[in-house]
Amino acid sequence: MKKIVLSVALLLATSFVMAQLSFGPKIGYTASKLSTNADDVKEEFKNTLHFGAFLRLGTKTYLQPELMFMTKGTTLNYSLRDGVEQDVKLNTIDIPVLLGFKLIDLKLANIRAMGGPVASFVVDKSIETTGGLSDELPDKDSFKDSSWGLQAGVGADVLSFTLDIRYEFGLSNMFEGEATNEFNTDDIKNNTFLVTLGWKIF
Repeated sequence: MKKIVLSVALLLATSFVMAQLSFGPKIGYTASKLSTNADDVKEEFKNTLHFGAFLRLGTKTYLQPELMFMTKGTTLNYSLRDGVEQDVKLNTIDIPVLLGFKLIDLKLANIRAMGGPVASFVVDKSIETTGGLSDELPDKDSFKDSSWGLQAGVGADVLSFTLDIRYEFGLSNMFEGEATNEFNTDDIKNNTFLVTLGWKIF
């Protein structure tokens, strides 16, 4: 009898969890910029794509961890050296853990708000310099292999599709080099705008 009761309880618990569980792939657009505190360096956004997967646990209030493959970076223009610029590219694995809640919940669609921390791990990095060379400009080893950020945004679900629009604020200093006359900064933070479309397989 106890085995039957435990089996029924386990089945009900599993059904309850599965009813609140969503999983699926994601793909989207990224606009990222590595912002410095240098007056003589101008940063430009880099436009790329990202992809990965998400897991959502909960209904009205939910927890959503993700595994995302990103390409971040920026273009650095140096006012002290006319025509010199650097194209910085960082390929990363990002792990956001977001807490969200539904603002409007309809039968076939809903609107959500979310936010939470994101850990970013650099798996490959490169810098291309054009217009000149200088030992005082950063190289790929000037950037750290990991960083932390904070994401916040809104989203919508329509049937089995989910759309998120978020902004990521860099919390960690990604620069581990030293300030120089031509690169007069010792602080670089990543800031990223993301638009992501996902498909809930279940």
